[in-house]
Amino acid sequence: MNRLILPLMMYKESGSEAKGTKKHHWVVPTWNHLYTIVSKVTYVKGKPKASSSKILDTWASKHKEKIEILTRNWMEENNWETTENKKVYVDAWVFFPDARERDCHNIDKIIMDAFEDAKIYDNDCNALLRYQDFDIDIDNPRIEIEFTIGEHYNRKERVKELKRIKKEAQRRN
Repeated sequence: MNRLILPLMMYKESGSEAKGTKKHHWVVPTWNHLYTIVSKVTYVKGKPKASSSKILDTWASKHKEKIEILTRNWMEENNWETTENKKVYVDAWVFFPDARERDCHNIDKIIMDAFEDAKIYDNDCNALLRYQDFDIDIDNPRIEIEFTIGEHYNRKERVKELKRIKKEAQRRN
């Protein structure tokens, strides 16, 4: 099976054209680039209660969609079928664009969610991401992925099994 090759860099715009501060740049999609924090005030019994939530940034949504399309294309080329209740090992090689110090694990969330939406697996809680290596490729920053299907794993079945074992152990004592 061929490796799935994904772009590492995400296009992003910031600033305002009206104010003359508009910027266009390519970034490694870390949490800071992916989410916008939205604050809101609700009233409970007449008293204001502030809360905030994170939503995926517009540019991050476009990047995630691109990853999903590339993943679906890879699935079709490699006859990959969505796994259900199985562990999936996701081995990754990361090639950064420059010598700036970055953590590989800052790019996890969007990739793993995109794989779930593309239907590599039924739920990313069954995916085990393993970084194999990182390096620099100035001309082609990317992430290379290999998938390996592991054993069957169903959390509900596992809990039932552990409760049964525990109950048997208590009866013996």
